[in-house]
Amino acid sequence: MTQIIDVARPPLNLYEASRVTLDTAGVWVNVFAPPRWRVPPTPIDPEIISDTAALISNAFVCNLGATPSVVSVRTLNNGDAFFILLSGQVASATNLALNMRRSIVVSGETLQAQLVSGPSVVFHTSFILNTRERVQVIE
Repeated sequence: MTQIIDVARPPLNLYEASRVTLDTAGVWVNVFAPPRWRVPPTPIDPEIISDTAALISNAFVCNLGATPSVVSVRTLNNGDAFFILLSGQVASATNLALNMRRSIVVSGETLQAQLVSGPSVVFHTSFILNTRERVQVIE
């Protein structure tokens, strides 16, 4: 479920970060879900709902054990359809930097990570949260 946040106007370019611990193999864990902005109606203006998009550049996996761990990352939409961003990446006994290649997660989607095997890991990611622009194609 997408969170709706009331604002006076949709903010631009908010820098955010998320950190989750993955400690159970085979379980997808929600990392974050971009919200929607709601500008309440006024006597002269209607209510405005604005989607957001999160632009992710990198993620870091910090292995908490002495042996390698394997992680996967995906996006999940409200209809339970998913798209795998990274599958079976090995995190050695040291940290692993994942290039998320400017992946975009929009309102209505959730970024999830999974410990596939190995000891627990901490999954860190940072992103820029921005108002999602809608484009209409005129034929």
